[in-house]
Amino acid sequence: MTELEKCMESLITIFHRYADEDGDGMNLSKKEVNKLIVTELPTFLKAQNDPKAVEKIRKDLDQNGDDKVDFQEFLSLVAGLSLACEKIFMLHKLKSKNSEAPTSAAMTELEKCLVSLITLFHRYADEDGDGKTLSKKQVNKLIVTELPTFLKAQNDPKAVEKIMKDLDQNGDDKLDFQEFLSLVAGLSLACEKIFMLHKLKKSKK
Repeated sequence: MTELEKCMESLITIFHRYADEDGDGMNLSKKEVNKLIVTELPTFLKAQNDPKAVEKIRKDLDQNGDDKVDFQEFLSLVAGLSLACEKIFMLHKLKSKNSEAPTSAAMTELEKCLVSLITLFHRYADEDGDGKTLSKKQVNKLIVTELPTFLKAQNDPKAVEKIMKDLDQNGDDKLDFQEFLSLVAGLSLACEKIFMLHKLKKSKK
C-alpha cells in the first residue's frame, strides 16, 4: 500500500471507529463528532482557543441539518483542515526552504494523515520548481505511483486523462491543492462504499 492509499484507508477507519460506537455505523452522532474532534484533532483545537469550537465545527459540517455527520460531511472537515494546514505549511516552507511538512511523534492518526496529504502534494508539485500546482505530467506521475490499486481497478488506459479533466475545475491544465483534495475525497467515498458492502456481507455471515 502506498502512503496515499494508507491515508485514505485511515480516513475510512477513523470515521467508522467513532460511527460504530452507537451501533449506527453510517453516521456520527453529536456525541461521536465531539469525541472524534477532541481525540483526533487536539493540535487544531488548542490553536482555536475557543471553548465553542467543537460545536461550531459540528454545525458547519452537518450540511443537511439532521444532527448527524455522514462520511461525505466528515471529508469536508478533512479537506477544510488540510487547506488551512497547507497555508501554514506554505509559510513554513517560505521561511525555512524545507518542502517536508513538520511532523511530531505525538500526532494522532488523523493529524498524520493531514500532514501526509500536504507532503504528498508538494513532493510532486515541487518537481518543476512551481510548488503550488501539479502539471498534467505531475498528476499523471502521482496517480500512477500513489494509486496503483485504483488504476488497476479502472481497466481504462484513459483513466488518468479523465481524472485530470474532472478535477481541473478552472481549466488551466494544472491542479492546485484544493483540486487535489477533491480527488482524495472522491476516491475515499468510492472506497468507503466498498468497505460498507464488505462490512454488510460479513455481518450477514
